Amino acid sequence: SLDLLATKSGNTYVVLGNMFELGAKSIDYHINIIEHALRTGIKGIVICATGPEAEAMYLAGQPLDHLELVDSPENAIFPLKKWLKDGDFLLLKASRNVSLERLLPLLEESF
Repeated sequence: SLDLLATKSGNTYVVLGNMFELGAKSIDYHINIIEHALRTGIKGIVICATGPEAEAMYLAGQPLDHLELVDSPENAIFPLKKWLKDGDFLLLKASRNVSLERLLPLLEESF
């Protein structure tokens, strides 16, 4: 998904949440996804996560100027409202249990 996003012209952003099914190497995999996002030239990341994975993702994303850690999909709208402009692209990616779809009506209202 990140590789496809990288093919788009315009600024690219992603909301990433916990991926609960990763097992013992969960923290490493969460760091890897942030590092991969950075390599693709992503402009900003909202991390919608909790626990040690959230902290690890946030630390890995420190090179970005547009980086936020939030505790719910609903709170992800606040940085996105500041960052997103016409022509930008946004990817939402997390385990089903994170319920990132709760962000969709807020995006529709705001944009």
